Amino acid sequence: MTEGELRLCAYIRTGMENKHIAQMLSLQPESVKKNRYRLRQKLNLGKESLEDFLRGI
Repeated sequence: MTEGELRLCAYIRTGMENKHIAQMLSLQPESVKKNRYRLRQKLNLGKESLEDFLRGI
């Protein structure tokens, strides 16, 4: 995982909304949404939510 992906995971794990994550990372909320989708694919999560997965590790 890239440094940016790890940072995104940390924010997601704390329960932050896309809008707030976007502000923290100086991105557009739509970019955060796309990055979350790419992370789900990269981690092969299937039906498990990204939030649940990250809270479980």
